[in-house]
Amino acid sequence: MKQRVLLAMSGGIDSTVAAILLQNKGYKVIGIYFSLSDKISIDTELPDIADRLKIDLHIIDLRNQFQKEVIAYFVDEYLAGRTPFPCLTCNNKIKWPALMEYAEKLDCSFISTGHYARIAVNNNNYHIQCAADAEKDQSFFLWALPRQVLEKTIFPLGNIEKKEVKRIAMEQGFSLLNLKKESTGPCFIKGNDYRPFLRKKIAERGININDGDFIDCTRKIIGKHKGYPFYTIGQRRGLGLGNAAPAYVKEIIPAQNHVVIGDKKSLYINTFYITHFYFANPEMIKKTNRLKVRIRYRKQETPCRLRAINRSIIEVILAEPLDSVAPGQSAVFYDGDMVAGGGIIGTM
Repeated sequence: MKQRVLLAMSGGIDSTVAAILLQNKGYKVIGIYFSLSDKISIDTELPDIADRLKIDLHIIDLRNQFQKEVIAYFVDEYLAGRTPFPCLTCNNKIKWPALMEYAEKLDCSFISTGHYARIAVNNNNYHIQCAADAEKDQSFFLWALPRQVLEKTIFPLGNIEKKEVKRIAMEQGFSLLNLKKESTGPCFIKGNDYRPFLRKKIAERGININDGDFIDCTRKIIGKHKGYPFYTIGQRRGLGLGNAAPAYVKEIIPAQNHVVIGDKKSLYINTFYITHFYFANPEMIKKTNRLKVRIRYRKQETPCRLRAINRSIIEVILAEPLDSVAPGQSAVFYDGDMVAGGGIIGTM
C-alpha cells in the first residue's frame, strides 16, 4: 500500500509540482486547502488541478483561527510599536498544527508543502536547511518548526531550482500556472501598503489613533505624523517631513505617540536581543565562531556571537553593525546552509 502524504495546496505552481513529484516517488497524495480570508474562497484552478492529478481535495475553514491568531497578533504588534512577522505566526499556529491534525484524521504518514527548503538531521537533531535554489530559499520563515513536525514533513522542491519547477509544470500540461503572479507580503493585505487594512482593524476595536509628533534624537519636535502604528523602523518614504537630507524612522515610542527620526548612520547598531527563541540543538548557541544572522528575508547574513542573558533573553553581538533592526521581526541564525535557530527581536 502506498504511503499517504497530506499536501497543502494553493492552486499555484509550487504546490502543484510538489504534488507531481510526490506522486512520482510513489506516494498517495491527499490535498488540503485552508480557507483563511473573510469569505470562504478557493483558487479557481485548484479543483481542476486536483481532479487532473486524481487527488482527493479537502477544503478546511480556518477563518476564525486565522482572525484570532494572525490578524489579532498583526494589529497588537503595531499597537505595541513593533513590526509583526505574520507568516511565521501563521506557520506556527495555523498551517502546521492544522496539517498535523488533519494528517492524523486522514490517516496520512507525512505532511508536505511547496516551500523551497530542505530538512537535515545532524547529531540526531532535525534542522531546516536552505533550499538548493538560493534565490527561492524560504528557510527564513520556517526556523521555529520543532522536531515532531520536521520528522513528518517532506519538502519536494527543496533540491530543485525554480526553472526546473516551471519545466515540470509545462511538461505535465500546467503551463498556464507559469503566468500566475507569485504572492508577496502578507496574504491578507491587498497591494503593498498595510496601513489601510491596519487602520480599519484598529477602528473596529474602537481605538482612536491620533496624530503625533516626529522628534529627532535630541527629542526636539520636528513635525507631525499620522499615528505611530503606521510607521516601521527604517522607513524613509511617506514621512512628509521635506528634509533636505534623507530621514528615517529610528524608534517608535507608543506611550507618547512619538516617532523618532534619524539619519541613516543612526540606524546602525552593534547588538540586539532576541526572545521566544528556538534552537534545535541548544549547544549551537555556544558556537560563537560559526553562526551568521539574517534579520530580513533578503538581508545579507552577518557573523555574530550569542550570549545568554537568562532563560528567556539572548544577546546578539554583531561582527559588523546592522541597520533597521526592528523589534517584532525574526532573527534567524545559520551554520553554513543549516538553520541553527531563531528568535524574535526584542528590546531590553
